[in-house]
This record gives sequence, C-alpha cells and structure tokens, in this order.
Amino acid sequence: MLDAPVRVGPFAAGSVRFVIEADEPAVAAELDAVLTDLRTDPRTGPSADGGDANVTFTVARRDPPSTTHPWQLWRDLEPCERVTEDYLVPYVLWEVTRLLLERTEGVTPVHAAAVARDGRAIVLAGESHAGKSTLAGWLTAHGWEFLTDEVALVTRSDERSWEVRPFPRPVGVRHPSPLDPFLAAHRSALPGGRPGAPLEARSESLVPASTLGSLSRGAPLTAIVLPTHRPGSDGTLSDAHPASAVRALAAHLPLRREHGRAGFREVVDLGLSVPAFTLEVDDLAQADTTLTSLLTELGS
Repeated sequence: MLDAPVRVGPFAAGSVRFVIEADEPAVAAELDAVLTDLRTDPRTGPSADGGDANVTFTVARRDPPSTTHPWQLWRDLEPCERVTEDYLVPYVLWEVTRLLLERTEGVTPVHAAAVARDGRAIVLAGESHAGKSTLAGWLTAHGWEFLTDEVALVTRSDERSWEVRPFPRPVGVRHPSPLDPFLAAHRSALPGGRPGAPLEARSESLVPASTLGSLSRGAPLTAIVLPTHRPGSDGTLSDAHPASAVRALAAHLPLRREHGRAGFREVVDLGLSVPAFTLEVDDLAQADTTLTSLLTELGS
C-alpha cells in the first residue's frame, strides 16, 4: 500500500504478533517508542524465519489530505478509522487492544490496571478518572512491578485461584498528574510526542511502564482493589461487596459476542473468589503503604 514504508516491530498483544508500517519516519518512531514494552523476539513467530507477524497495521496520511482527519489506519489492508493528528497514537493503541480482545484465547479480560509485588498481583479496577492508571504508575515507579493498564488478562490457576498475565501497554497519564515530576526528570526516555509539544503542554501522555520501573512476567492474583481519588481522604481501605468488584471489572470492556455469557460468568466467579476492597486515595505514598500491608496480611 505504501511505496517505501517504515516498519517497526514485531510486537505482541497477548498471543498475537503484529507490526506497524507508516509512511512518515517520525510517526513510526513514536509508535515504536510508545509500544516498546510490547516488543517481542523477531526470531520467533509464525513464519519459518520469524520475520513475519500475524497482523500488519498500516498508518498513512490520507490522499487527498484532510485538514481535520489527516490520518488513516488499516489492519491487514482493511480500513479502520480516519483520525485527527492528536488522536493517531491513542487510536493505534486502541486497535492493538481490540486485536488482543478479539484473538487471545484462554484468558478473561477485565477492565483494570494490575501491578505485582513479591510475586503476588493486585488488580486496580474502577471507573474512568478513578485514578487506577495514576496509582499503577506510581506503584511501578516505587518498587512494584507493572502488569498492565486498562485491560488485565486473568486466567484460572485452579478452581479458586487466578493469575494475571502481562500486557504491558503504556500507562495513560493525564496532566497535571502526581507523576509529572518523575516524568519530567526522565524526559529523555519518554516518547517525543508529535507535534513536539513539551510534557507540560500535553493533556495526556502514553508512558511506557519500563520508563517508570520494572515489568512483571505474571503473578497469582491476591486482591481486587477499587481505588477512588478523594482529596483529603485518610486512605481508608474497606471490604467491598463482590457485586461492586464484578461491576467495576466488567464495565467498559467489550466481550466477544460468542464468549459474552461465558466471559461474564468468569468475571462473576472472579469477583466471588478473590477478596475485594475499596481504597480512598489522596496521598499515593500512603496508598503504597496500605497496599503493601494488604499483600502481607493476605499472604500470611
């Protein structure tokens, strides 16, 4: 489709490998940087030489050009959406996430971030703007290991136990954020961001979690935590009803039609079998201490 595309990857979304082709080197470089934690070994893959991927995304400016929606995305030559300059990278990330939801088998996807410490995982579930991404980013920058943001992949270990698999998509950080001082100190390691806007001029950044700290390879699920940003809160941690956990985990996440009912039953079983808590968050360092103590208590 493109005369001389710049190809980046391969990357992996769950069990699905993909590459991205772009007609502008700067766009390819930014996508490569934003998705760096999803990179996979080019020596392994569906082809004999490991050089190919399951899916190819193509990004190009529209012809004729548009003053409002200049970018077009294709998946294996099938057109997706035409998008604005600012929305291009987030939209590619959404299509990568959709690819994961459509094609990854054997896991239950839930709407949550997830982090791990000392070999045990916590999922952080809640509505948009509840602060789960900020909390996951903060914890990763302070000694926890990152599993995912927005979409957690949970699978059964046995009848009553679960494990969280890694899907290290970048952390969505809305500015201003408690993470801004840390990001400013590590500015050179962050994706540049078209059209070159400085960090303080952006409304949101997609930050590779490896910029913040370590990535987890997967861990047993110990608790479901429903954080709520509440200024002035004393950091109260309380038991949550399983129904609240199920509602938070299932919200905003489209299940595949053919697996919808079975998938929802899995989410219900998850909410019934894993301890769930609400956490009021104001001071992130205090939340870190509270969650570390929770892991210690549940592991004893």
